[in-house]
Amino acid sequence: MADVNEIITEPVGEIGYIDNSNFQLFRSFLLPEVIAAFEKDEPVAALGWVVSDVAAGAIAGYAQGDTFIISSFYVAPAYRKRGGGGQLFDALSDIVFGEISQLRIGFSVLLPEHEELERFLKGRGFTDLTDDENSMFRTSLSAMLGNTMLKSVPESPKVISLSEADDYLLRKEQKRAMVACDPIPLGGFSASSVRKDLSAVYIEKDEVTGYVIVEDSDNGTLSVSSALNRGSMKSFPLMLKKVLENLKANCSEDTILTIPVISSVSAGIVRKLDPNAKQVYRLMEKIL
Repeated sequence: MADVNEIITEPVGEIGYIDNSNFQLFRSFLLPEVIAAFEKDEPVAALGWVVSDVAAGAIAGYAQGDTFIISSFYVAPAYRKRGGGGQLFDALSDIVFGEISQLRIGFSVLLPEHEELERFLKGRGFTDLTDDENSMFRTSLSAMLGNTMLKSVPESPKVISLSEADDYLLRKEQKRAMVACDPIPLGGFSASSVRKDLSAVYIEKDEVTGYVIVEDSDNGTLSVSSALNRGSMKSFPLMLKKVLENLKANCSEDTILTIPVISSVSAGIVRKLDPNAKQVYRLMEKIL
């Protein structure tokens, strides 16, 4: 890899390493997981773009085997289409060349700027690897309410809203999930973004054995951010039905939902709930 003290000077601005000395300058350009890695002194590689002493963009990620995972990439709107994004990618490719075989990036396509990023990456030689593994779908409450799939699912006293669940049981399950690396909201069940009135949990023998968590998203939509079922397969549709009932009672029918999926099975469930659900996640890769 290149010398960490090297500054790569380009025709427009400068590209250099982000470290503890200049981290605050680029903090607002980095995603929470990258910020957390810096604060915990975990391995992360980051480059920043500066134009006339003003932070204009940043790219960051980490090595996973012979693949470099790009976990954060952002160029300030006022500096787009000025070559900075390309400079960041070129500098990153130069730095990891010889030790990394490919660059990989995953992102949601929910806003026009996300579609712009997709076009940008394709123009720089990235190919689309998106499938049903670890993907995301976009649907609406009205579309899901019009589906009859869950109407035959019976109600169960074991399924309640997250807001009704005992705090002790939730803390116990949160601790277990963190140790097991199971999906859980960033900040836990009590995070400010978690909609306890919409989320559902399955409780059996004084233990939380499943949950479907709904969170507020930065883009104004709702996201089914975490889902887990450690009990009977029958409990998952029961929780889905509870979430749908909560959404119907508390939200307008034009509410937009994003639903992440981790397998073709969960993707199939989403498509059954809404056959017109749109896949809004991209996984793209470039071979170096």
